[in-house]
Amino acid sequence: MNGDKTNDWVSKMRKLLNALMISLIIFCLSAAGAEGAGVFERGIAAFGSGDYETAFLCFSELAEKGDAAATGNLGTMYYRGLGVEQSYEKAEAYYTAAADEGNQEAQFNLALMYHLGTGVEKDYRKAMFYYGMAAEKNNANALNNLATMFENGLGTEPDAEKALEYYLKAAEAGSANALYTVGNQYLKGGLLEQDDQKAAEYFMKSAEKGFEFAQTNLGTMYYTGRGVEQSYDKAFEYFSLAAAQGSLTSMRNLAYMYEDGKGVLQDYLKAADLLWNASRMNDPKAEKELKRLYDEGLIPGDYKPKQV
Repeated sequence: MNGDKTNDWVSKMRKLLNALMISLIIFCLSAAGAEGAGVFERGIAAFGSGDYETAFLCFSELAEKGDAAATGNLGTMYYRGLGVEQSYEKAEAYYTAAADEGNQEAQFNLALMYHLGTGVEKDYRKAMFYYGMAAEKNNANALNNLATMFENGLGTEPDAEKALEYYLKAAEAGSANALYTVGNQYLKGGLLEQDDQKAAEYFMKSAEKGFEFAQTNLGTMYYTGRGVEQSYDKAFEYFSLAAAQGSLTSMRNLAYMYEDGKGVLQDYLKAADLLWNASRMNDPKAEKELKRLYDEGLIPGDYKPKQV
């Protein structure tokens, strides 16, 4: 039974990038007074309904008066090309203006652009600077990303202890990735004393936020009874959640459970379906396991697996 050992931060951040950029616009708060707040709320409502033209007009009106939240939202609209011609250059300009006025969402978004080199020249030092500004406001994502930069020596010298310090702060602030990372630290031991129960607690908090890597690891812990009371039902539950998000490891683990009849009724065909779906997502391990089911005669040679 396999846990998810993936720790490629950049690939995970790219996967989350669109969701972060689009969601942040909903949570920016206007500081333009009662009248300005009304305009801002109309902009948010228009944005939510897909009326980007009205949203753009509302945010532009407030941005001209120096409202940092509205300015940051214009940056998001240019970043995504919503109601305007897509422009990373203008997104960077609006994010910079809002960030310099203290808007933490804009600070984070701007840092992320520099970190990943999305539409701008990659600049780790600038990324650290703007992450730092947002982190001072206890922005969970900024704290997490600062941790990864210290961990990987991006824009600074590698510093494992500093990275852990920021991961712990980010976890406390609610970052799903940081909760997962701290859980791994407890699972493996090292800078933190090895503790299976604490690992499970952190994975649980991360899994509850929908983080698929934590869901996979938690499923593995329930399957083996490591740090938690053993439960095939719980293992199946968390593997299913992660598999629904595309976790190849969890797809394979579910297939093994169906093959062995652990936590579910034994069903070789469902096992084959799961392995076939994982193999279609370029998982060579799943392809090998699917071939084994055919070779061992556990499924008919003419069986055509189904999409799940």
